[in-house]
Amino acid sequence: MDDSNGADPQPGSVPRMPFRWEDPHLYAAQLAAHYQAVRRRGAIDIVATARALVERTGLRPEDPLFRAAEMVAQVAYNRPFEQARLLTDVTRSQALMLQRHSAPEYHNPFHAFEVACNVAILLDVGADLSPRYGALTLVAALGHDLCHDGGSNRRPFHLESRAVHVVRSVAREAGASEQDQIDLEALIFATDVASARPTLSALIDGAAPPAEFPLELTRIVQDSELARAAAVIVDGDVLCSAGLTWEMHRFQSEALGREWNREMGARDAVFFLDTLLGRRFLSRGGQYFMPNLLRNFERANSELTAVV
Repeated sequence: MDDSNGADPQPGSVPRMPFRWEDPHLYAAQLAAHYQAVRRRGAIDIVATARALVERTGLRPEDPLFRAAEMVAQVAYNRPFEQARLLTDVTRSQALMLQRHSAPEYHNPFHAFEVACNVAILLDVGADLSPRYGALTLVAALGHDLCHDGGSNRRPFHLESRAVHVVRSVAREAGASEQDQIDLEALIFATDVASARPTLSALIDGAAPPAEFPLELTRIVQDSELARAAAVIVDGDVLCSAGLTWEMHRFQSEALGREWNREMGARDAVFFLDTLLGRRFLSRGGQYFMPNLLRNFERANSELTAVV
């Protein structure tokens, strides 16, 4: 869809603005406007979105991963409590806590929609992935924050483990192979930026992984194409916060602040863009958005300097 005419998209519509290699700032502004327009509608057809995105990988509807994408998208639209019913290790107290939650302010179906669309864009720009790996990345993007309670990780991969349980269960029901389930698990674990990024960065740079890399990333260490797929989902997960416009960054940060019940400021932005992300994207497609990330970092750093 071309948003350049100013018209709001239909709920859940996939962004189809003309790609502008020469102007990443303009493209980022149009993409941010598209996502905000979808949010203003207040509803998304995330299943239709999943179907449209996976079709772009070349998979046929009868493929189990195609069905898995549709089913994971359906689960993603439910409240956290309904998602948690698929968990085998959820305690009664956790279930009651999740039941009180509507979708979190940030980690909600709109985030799943945006990350899946971002992944599709990064795949289109150029990720050198086979249709299977592209589809795996989209399924993982749709489900990477399932059962999110609005908190933060108390230990490495804690929240991601919840999503893994549900995504594997749904993928198994869809007929996905055991290997597909294992690879989906690894891709979801990769979205724990604090725990996974040092290993993934080393792999993308062609270096050896840390001597004691997390066991959750074993498949990514073993499979270079899965490592490239992990770079795509990791970049897609943070693209709206890091690689579009400053206004979109602020919108995302304010939503996360409401979710965490604290104000997010310039110091948080610098920590996120510099310390966590290292002022870089990892995927090939992410390089296109690097000027936006660097511009956002400069804005955050200047605001922090002005405060200090």
